[in-house]
Amino acid sequence: MVINISKKVVIVDDTMFMRLTLKNMLQDFGLEIAGEGSNGIEAVTLYKRIKPDLITMDITMPQKDGIEAVKEIITHDPEAVIIMVSAMGQKAKVVQAVSAGAKDFIVKPFKRDRISEALERVGIDISADKSSEEVTGQDEEVEGADDGKESKEAKAENLEDDSGDDEKKSDSNAQSTEE
Repeated sequence: MVINISKKVVIVDDTMFMRLTLKNMLQDFGLEIAGEGSNGIEAVTLYKRIKPDLITMDITMPQKDGIEAVKEIITHDPEAVIIMVSAMGQKAKVVQAVSAGAKDFIVKPFKRDRISEALERVGIDISADKSSEEVTGQDEEVEGADDGKESKEAKAENLEDDSGDDEKKSDSNAQSTEE
């Protein structure tokens, strides 16, 4: 007999649409959404009260940003598993968040497979995924740490590589239309 104990997740983002999108995807992976917040102060409070297996957190939020919240949570619990959620073009802030203790990051807008990869890299087992249907998300790349072995510098290079790929594609498309 296999008992699947659901992992508790807290989602923190100041945009309700992003929380809902991420919530639906995480629930499709069989994860329990134990709490939601809209700023860094709520993130810290929810983390201390719920003690989730995972917290996802936006970087740019009112009252207390995600980086400050990461620092406070890691001070409280150095083993906290935090995945940052960032918009494209926030490379420096992602590097700061990882340096502060975040384990991985997802770039908005996100795709189901990229969220799955990030969850696996931080040790959240989703092999008992209860949904076989593809969740339609928006296309974007996600890179980050695998099991903590990758250096902070390598994570930053991965982010830079992804951003560069998009820029190269844009440049290539622009050249094609010019010719």
